[in-house]
Amino acid sequence: MCIRDSWFRVMMVVIGIIIMQIFIFLPRPILDDPNYWGDGMSTFFVVYGRFMFVVGLLFVCLGGIIKGKDSIITKILGGSFWTPLAKISFAAYLIHPLVLNQQIYSLNHGFYYSHFTILYAALGDILQISAWSLLINAMVEVPLQMIESKYLFPRKKPKQQVAVKPSQNDDAVDINEACLLYTSPSPRDS
Repeated sequence: MCIRDSWFRVMMVVIGIIIMQIFIFLPRPILDDPNYWGDGMSTFFVVYGRFMFVVGLLFVCLGGIIKGKDSIITKILGGSFWTPLAKISFAAYLIHPLVLNQQIYSLNHGFYYSHFTILYAALGDILQISAWSLLINAMVEVPLQMIESKYLFPRKKPKQQVAVKPSQNDDAVDINEACLLYTSPSPRDS
């Protein structure tokens, strides 16, 4: 059985969608009657509900990734437009403890949690972390990357291909001259 078979991929996606839908709509009867489930089923859903949803999502994603380079998921996830976002999010990952600690330790009174205060604090933190990430990326990472590519790991020049003219004498053909293209040796080969 070839793993790239079309029916196998389709079945993985279908099974993944079914698992996700089961764990989305499984708790629906509880909204009408909170005592609809027993303790065992409630515990099962609390423990395994999110995990099984992620397993279903994994089946959906793997069904698209198995196809290989032609998959739409592979093209989206392998796109070059993710590179700037990856650099900024990595910088945000590095500096977010500094921003959060500064905010928490600068409070001079108690913080009372409500939906509004959490949303307000989270949006402010995200904005501040994003601004610092952009600044660090523009002032530290990009210049260091340019220095590294220029001095530490310069690009290697491609080998030059030289055309060799065929011999004047058609009767005697040298084996070295029979080759139409000759690749010049690199300095390391000498």
